[in-house]
Amino acid sequence: MTTSEIAARPADAPPPPGRFPRRHRARGEVQLTPHDRIGRDVLRCLGPGPPLDADLVARLDRLCTRTAVAAGDVVLRAGQPVDSLLVVTSGELALAWRGDSGGRRIISLVHPREVIGDVSLLSGAPLRAQAVALTSATLVAVDRQGLVALLAASPELALRWLAALSRRLLAYQDRVLTLLHKDLARQVATVLLLEQERTPAGDRVVHLAHATIAQLLGASRQSVTRVVHDLRRWGLVEPGYRRLDLVDPGGLAHVAQGRRPSRKGRR
Repeated sequence: MTTSEIAARPADAPPPPGRFPRRHRARGEVQLTPHDRIGRDVLRCLGPGPPLDADLVARLDRLCTRTAVAAGDVVLRAGQPVDSLLVVTSGELALAWRGDSGGRRIISLVHPREVIGDVSLLSGAPLRAQAVALTSATLVAVDRQGLVALLAASPELALRWLAALSRRLLAYQDRVLTLLHKDLARQVATVLLLEQERTPAGDRVVHLAHATIAQLLGASRQSVTRVVHDLRRWGLVEPGYRRLDLVDPGGLAHVAQGRRPSRKGRR
């Protein structure tokens, strides 16, 4: 499935070409229509920042198309150019790489309010990995040519996008350092804590199977299972089906730093 095909499957139709959604001003504010909120979904993936001009948001909105995909759908393919970037508004996707043997390995997870394809879209380089839906998901596709023109016309939007992209690249660097300099127990603890940071505030449940953690770390599933067993024995996590409840995030942080947890767990 290409990004053009995704855009051709809208879950709710965009405004008619050449027309902005109807709005009215009251006390200097803009009343958002449902289509305006599509553009707001895109802005949320950039993180906090100063408010942008309402007309700029409306222009961004006109570049967006919302669509739904099913679990297992490949929404972006490796080696192909990107004509639209994708913002995840619900569900979960994975970036996966296929080796010479044909096997697929997950290299990153993509959660709601995260974006896929902007590096390739802005650089012109083809994708290095395919994006596949792990669950049913709702996406917003943003047209490449229109977005590039909008970024050129709005330094404020361009700086917010650059800041969001920089934060994502720093997170990737941190993960590489984790893989290079930590043993497997520290790696697993770090991945669990990083994934918890991407969940809603206060949620201590990380929806990861042992096999997915193993792929993210380049380890065997059996080795990850042994580490999870130790974390449970220390009273830090409680495993479930394709999930881990983080009972003691502070203790996990100690493990990630190379220290044994201070509390005693179950035998």
